[in-house]
Amino acid sequence: MSHRYKLPWWNDELRTLRNRLRKATSRYMESRTAWDKVMVQNIEDEYNAKNQESFRSYINNTQSSLKRDPSKFWSYVNSRKNVNRTPTDVSYRDVSSKSPADSANFFADFFKSVHSSDEIPPREQEFDNVPSHNLPLPLPILNDDDVLKALSAVDAAKGPGPDGIPPSLVKSCASSLAVPVKRLFNKSLRQGAFPAMWKVASITPIHKSGSTKKVENYRPISILNCLAKVLEKVVYERLYAVPPPPGLTLTINLNGGEKLALVDTWIGSATWN
Repeated sequence: MSHRYKLPWWNDELRTLRNRLRKATSRYMESRTAWDKVMVQNIEDEYNAKNQESFRSYINNTQSSLKRDPSKFWSYVNSRKNVNRTPTDVSYRDVSSKSPADSANFFADFFKSVHSSDEIPPREQEFDNVPSHNLPLPLPILNDDDVLKALSAVDAAKGPGPDGIPPSLVKSCASSLAVPVKRLFNKSLRQGAFPAMWKVASITPIHKSGSTKKVENYRPISILNCLAKVLEKVVYERLYAVPPPPGLTLTINLNGGEKLALVDTWIGSATWN
């Protein structure tokens, strides 16, 4: 079983060499013989050479995949900078945190203060000239292929949401999960209920600029549960597959959060045929 190491270029072979070097060094410190000293030097040379080789290989792979997968590049940068995405020594409104719980509460208070209200004021003037249409939507019945395709397309590099289920696990078990997840999704659609837990997100603070000690210099990103995003994707594609009535052109430009809100509204409020 392979280990997961802090340094991205580290591997089991380097770990074995390091352990051999430590044992050889300990043996030499006790014996002080020329033979044990030579053994230490030989193992140390082998360890350093292998470490440099692994590091160069990792750098080359990171550079070649920069355009294809930028997350690997930033993972390397953060590992060299020893970046902690959730700082614990921060201040908010001239009050310094005394514990990780204080820091979490500071971020929660600040993000809540700058977040817009869930109630978006209607801009009625934008719809004055839009004709009224009755748009009954057919109840979608998802099949195995719909769900399997969505599960297989999950980004395995993303972290888990509040439910603790990593997307990498969902993706690797897509064929086994397709049927039970399909049944769960179809029941959600039939009952017109979007599970409350799937609306919960983990918030991670990301530094923008300025001092890393000030909460005001961070912005939040939301990490949703993986299955919530899968249902969102499947329903969103089905919704856009419904053709508008003649003479009506429907154009909606949404970001991820608005897309989830649209799917939630559609599940709970649509008139099914």
